[in-house]
Amino acid sequence: MDLSAIKPHIHARRADALEAAVCAIEAGVAEGVVRNRDLVQAKEIINWSIEEATKAFLKEDVDDGSDAGADRSMWGRAYDANALIASFDAHNLPAFLRRARQHGGLTEYADFMESALLPLHALLKAAKPLVKKKGEAGHPPEPKTPEQIAREAAAMTCQCCGRQILANTGVIALHGYRRPGDGWQTASCDGAKFLPFEVSRDRLGYSIRWLQDWEARAVGSRNAVEAETKPILVRYNDPKADRWYGDRPKISVDITRANFDAMKAEHGLDGLCDFDRLKADDLERRDREIHDVRAEIKAQQARYDVWEQTHRWDAEAKEWAPIIATVAA
Repeated sequence: MDLSAIKPHIHARRADALEAAVCAIEAGVAEGVVRNRDLVQAKEIINWSIEEATKAFLKEDVDDGSDAGADRSMWGRAYDANALIASFDAHNLPAFLRRARQHGGLTEYADFMESALLPLHALLKAAKPLVKKKGEAGHPPEPKTPEQIAREAAAMTCQCCGRQILANTGVIALHGYRRPGDGWQTASCDGAKFLPFEVSRDRLGYSIRWLQDWEARAVGSRNAVEAETKPILVRYNDPKADRWYGDRPKISVDITRANFDAMKAEHGLDGLCDFDRLKADDLERRDREIHDVRAEIKAQQARYDVWEQTHRWDAEAKEWAPIIATVAA
């Protein structure tokens, strides 16, 4: 859109913001989808630009709401015609244009509105039915900043969690890891401070062995609970203790079939129905954890088996560079 007619009548900084907003909306209209956030921002910028431009065009630096000099100024004639535009009323621009045309003494002002302002109004009108809110199907990805683009270019794949993490120092940066299935997140992923997956799989192999050891211990504990050779751990908040950061400390109780009734009475565990129900719930939780870890081991082993090195560290450029395969003659 040509903004040359409006730019001389608005501040340079607002002119830059107007141009950026118009470009964003025009691109969305061309693609058939407009971000709701872009439209909201564009409307605010366009509406304020329209108010500032009309005031400047009418050569009225201060609008005090008076009708002094109505016969001697264009602003006064626009005031008489009810054709003064405020930012909150810019959506009614066609009505103001019609009033200016009907007045007869505001031809120049009406021509300015039609050539410089009406295209902005038409652009917003065209964009409105194409708006997609964040989360809706078809919402375009958010534009990335230069900093985001630079960080993504310097990111590599963590061996353990498989996420793209900054690796501009030669190793994967510190980051947490949300383990699949249970939702809890470690303070630091096992792959942090190690080579990226594009270069090595050694840390991934260590992680797989650790998971396999955990699985073996978990299966042993699960079978011991089922055979009732291992007590069931029950934890509850101590109602008599002072709160610490909003929560009371927990008390741990080992419960067996033999001491179930005594422990229930001693610790006030009225929510426990019977030992068989407690045992079934504990076994179900253990089975779910074992299932999730086995699924993770399977997925990680698949990554390990198909691994091949694709990058090397360029010491001169201080960045990771892809390995270019050479074809034998």
